[in-house]
Amino acid sequence: MPQLAITLEVLPDAVIMRIVGDADMHSLAPLEREANRLAASRPKLVVIDATEVGFFSSLALSEFVSLHSALKLHGSSIAMVGVRGAALDAVRRSRLDSIIKIFPTVEAAIAAQRE
Repeated sequence: MPQLAITLEVLPDAVIMRIVGDADMHSLAPLEREANRLAASRPKLVVIDATEVGFFSSLALSEFVSLHSALKLHGSSIAMVGVRGAALDAVRRSRLDSIIKIFPTVEAAIAAQRE
């Protein structure tokens, strides 16, 4: 996997955080920076697109928990899409999927928020 790259796409109903690469302890800085920026901007919904992620370290998962907590304080929410393989295993082992819902697509995550 390439070095971690994160892009943000602002949509009317959500901000999509697209992550490419392995989110491990050596590449945590960009994830931390973007998570802090999102928490400060308080979008209604953050969708983490992990389609191109090979691995999540426990530190990366901890960033998602912190982002979830910060957003929840302001009535916002977070969802994940495209999580598979070793990344999905890490999410399930950590039980992160019990607080952050996983959807098959960005569209499904946004639609669920509207309900």
